[in-house]
Amino acid sequence: MTSRRSWRDGHGRGVRVGVLPGLFVAAVVLAACQLPAHLGVPTTVEKIEGTCDTSAVVEVGASLPLSGRLAATGRAELTGLELAVEHVNQSGGVLTSHRCLELMYKDDRSDPSVDNQALLDLVNQERVSLVVGPFLALSDSADRAHLGALGVTADSFSSVEETFEPRSYPYTFPMSASISSQAQILANDVRTHDWQQVTVVSSGSLASTEGVSVFKADTRGTRIHVTTESQSVDSPASASKVLAAVRSTHPDALVVFDDGSTLTPVLAVRRAIGLSLPVIASIGGNTPELPASDLLGVEIVVPTALEVTHSTAPGLTTFRAQVLHALHRDRLQAALTPYAQAYDAIAMFAGAVSGVNADDPGSLRTYLENANYQGILGSYNFTSGSHAGLDVSQESLVPLDTLSNGVFIRPTVRGSNH
Repeated sequence: MTSRRSWRDGHGRGVRVGVLPGLFVAAVVLAACQLPAHLGVPTTVEKIEGTCDTSAVVEVGASLPLSGRLAATGRAELTGLELAVEHVNQSGGVLTSHRCLELMYKDDRSDPSVDNQALLDLVNQERVSLVVGPFLALSDSADRAHLGALGVTADSFSSVEETFEPRSYPYTFPMSASISSQAQILANDVRTHDWQQVTVVSSGSLASTEGVSVFKADTRGTRIHVTTESQSVDSPASASKVLAAVRSTHPDALVVFDDGSTLTPVLAVRRAIGLSLPVIASIGGNTPELPASDLLGVEIVVPTALEVTHSTAPGLTTFRAQVLHALHRDRLQAALTPYAQAYDAIAMFAGAVSGVNADDPGSLRTYLENANYQGILGSYNFTSGSHAGLDVSQESLVPLDTLSNGVFIRPTVRGSNH
């Protein structure tokens, strides 16, 4: 059994240190010396508070992009995790013994190789009962096989297709929509508009590449001609080159598959060069923070729960207020998606643990595959044959310029594509 101690930083959080038997420590240190220096991934442990039994814990671990190009999303996910853990612990914890959830997290620095090491360490060294995060390590084919065999329950924010397949990822439960379902929605929208010439651009990530392939397959055999830009877009410079080529071919629309680094430069350059080309996009949980004028003529795939009419649903209103209070803000400039996605991950895990009074992956898998979870973002669908997460019925295309304080306000007059 590993004994542990921790100290607190200036934010009331702690960095955990493992105290292990001497020979085992030596083996760990020797192995660590063989790793590249940039893979050192410190662990931060949240302070435990609540009406739960603070002397006993169920540990949950997260690997998040808290710095680097995806930092805004990673910080939003961390806030969602913290809010959910706080709610569970203030409500008496989990199991009949009322154990507290203990949140520990690592900054993967938006680097897939660091994310891979962080995930492995959370499972093999910290011995968490749940691992959660965007699973950036999936972008490396050498890492994908063992990520499906971590041996603990995992809540993934990734849209990579393989993670929705229980045969490869038996204990992974996606808190997102698969990239194939998102590509299907975009292909249907192109058909509805009767666009016949479309150009597809992407970030070059695994999920976006899969999205391009599915989109092309969904439009094959129709009158739609799809041109795929070979250059990945992840900066204003690459966006400028790609949009210059796009402008010369005069397509009817631009289709974007983004993992957080593509849509923002595309829209900024689009406006700068005066291009009024319609844009539809799959962007996961990331929404660009740009002037409203940049967002005109842009539609993105979002969870249906975040699309509201005249008033926001009470549960969503309450959650948004909790997020704003935690951030010390009065408004949100981006969607609630990453906050709610992370909150749902912890809430679903806690409900399953208490439902079976156990935290082992086998018991939790059986429970989750027989009792779909209704979360903030929608109903997460899991069966023994498919861990579908948010399926097509839970997703919608919405105008990006209708984003208001974290939700998407449905226009009074809908376009023909809705």
